[in-house]
Amino acid sequence: MGGYDLLFCEMPLPETTLGPETIFCTRAFDGVFNDLYRVTADGRLFGPVEPVLTYPSRPGEPAHHVAATDCPTDGPPLAWNGDIEFWSEQDSQVVFFACFVEGRCVRILP
Repeated sequence: MGGYDLLFCEMPLPETTLGPETIFCTRAFDGVFNDLYRVTADGRLFGPVEPVLTYPSRPGEPAHHVAATDCPTDGPPLAWNGDIEFWSEQDSQVVFFACFVEGRCVRILP
């Protein structure tokens, strides 16, 4: 199936109880996969950051041990126009589409 990037979304998500600590996956960005991106509560997009990934040592452990804070927000946001499709790492049936205009997320749809 190929690789993907990781994304944290701090904006409210429609029709779900998933919170800002949820790890999402996306293939929206060009380049090498396994980068980390972050959508802040006010809709700004930050990244890419190469996360330090650890993998489970036992069955049932999470696939990645990363946090939204691993993607800092002290630099300029990513100037992105268009949609980003992302899905829950735990359940690929939970899919969202975030629409960005001039680097700011204007809406998220299920």
